[in-house]
Amino acid sequence: MPHAFARPRLGLGLAAVLALACGRGGAGAPDDPTDPALRAIHARMPPLERATVGQGPGYVAGGFVYMALKPGAIQKYLQSLPLDPDTAREVSRAGVDLGFDPRVDDVAARLGLDPDAHVTVTIARPIAVTMPGVREALQRIGSAPDLPNPFPAAATTPADVAPWPSPRPVRPPPAPPAPPSPPQPYLDSAPVQPVTPIPEPWKPPPPDAPSPDQEAMARGAGSLAFHNRVHLPAKDPSALPALLTRMVHKERPPEIATLCGQIGPSEFCFGDAGALLVARKEAAAVVLDLFFFPAGTGAAWDPDRVTTVTNGLAAGPAKLPVLATLRGDFAAYADAAALPAVSEVYEIADTVRDLRWYEPGQRAEKVSRALGQRAALEQLRETRRLFSGVRLEAAVDPETVQMTMSWEPADPAAADLAEKTFSRAAAGVGVPSLAGLCDGALACWRSSACRRWPASASWRSASTAATSGPSARRSRTPATSARPSSCSRPGRARSA
Repeated sequence: MPHAFARPRLGLGLAAVLALACGRGGAGAPDDPTDPALRAIHARMPPLERATVGQGPGYVAGGFVYMALKPGAIQKYLQSLPLDPDTAREVSRAGVDLGFDPRVDDVAARLGLDPDAHVTVTIARPIAVTMPGVREALQRIGSAPDLPNPFPAAATTPADVAPWPSPRPVRPPPAPPAPPSPPQPYLDSAPVQPVTPIPEPWKPPPPDAPSPDQEAMARGAGSLAFHNRVHLPAKDPSALPALLTRMVHKERPPEIATLCGQIGPSEFCFGDAGALLVARKEAAAVVLDLFFFPAGTGAAWDPDRVTTVTNGLAAGPAKLPVLATLRGDFAAYADAAALPAVSEVYEIADTVRDLRWYEPGQRAEKVSRALGQRAALEQLRETRRLFSGVRLEAAVDPETVQMTMSWEPADPAAADLAEKTFSRAAAGVGVPSLAGLCDGALACWRSSACRRWPASASWRSASTAATSGPSARRSRTPATSARPSSCSRPGRARSA
């Protein structure tokens, strides 16, 4: 179901056309030339050429979002955009740190990149090597909410200390003042008074030591990570690592130096308790691996964290067939199959990080909700799904941006069902043409009529598919129980 958008000349504003057109070609198929909506769009806005990206080396198995972009085309387009004074000032300040002006200089050449090759990116690949142990410890802590706070310092590094604010012990009340001394007789010389020793300052009691379950949970959750990879084809692979090294003015903390020394050779390695950036150089490319540790617990040199980083660096390529069909100067694909794993890592890490903020009576509910998050999503995925993800493709030049968004069918049968379900019904009345909508308009939009469910067997098929899972069979509703009351009507927005 592609949705086509176009952005013509910057000085004339924005003109967008939305077309619902379910092609039968499946994943990566070219636009259907027989579709009347696409023919009307292409007649008004001739499509720009979209080169095929191919199976990029930056695509890693298990990622949530995959992207590809051409640095040269994106740079030309971004430099053609007008900037407001505040943004221009911030970009100028960034140029001082970078050593060049991103507004006018050739950024790709400064970074040593190939402007015509596709940069391929994987975003939010969850790494959960320690997840089973964290779930077990969290389950035990949730069933015994009166345990000590799970975040007292487990070692001497700041990464092991709970975030501010922390509970402060109540100081004892000050001692009452001593009564005044009685009057003394006058003496020619004052007697020598003994020096009163200074009392030791009050010290708060030490925090309760964490239980073994709490310590294991904190360190295990600290090793849960989101891995992001960027593969940058380069003409000079040493330029970008040299820039990163120059911009980091301080030495690495000892724990980061220890971690970087255990993960293998790299051109650049830097981070803190919550993130790590590793740059490696290949024959004609630079590979950036960025790790985020959302829990905020544990230490950088924990063996489990070393395992997490080495696991990410050694990740294999993605095998999704749809990735080989992406086209354009910019393309992205979000894989719905990765959503349960991404959600689990985020929820478990968030629960471990925020557990200290909950009262003992609320802790069990918070833990139960986090532990059941993935199962709830997988239960939803038991249904017959029409789409496996969503893709976005864009062709860019300095004056025009053409974007196409489409839902990716899960299989040929799903594509056929989606075609039947979302096919456009013939309009019962005349509708404005695209020229009538868009000429002189700031933005224009047109939709097709909706089919009423009882009148369409495809709606009943889709409803039956949506209630065909194991959980749905326990409580199934009729396929025609919900009916849309109205459909979208043609609309138009014109400039004043």
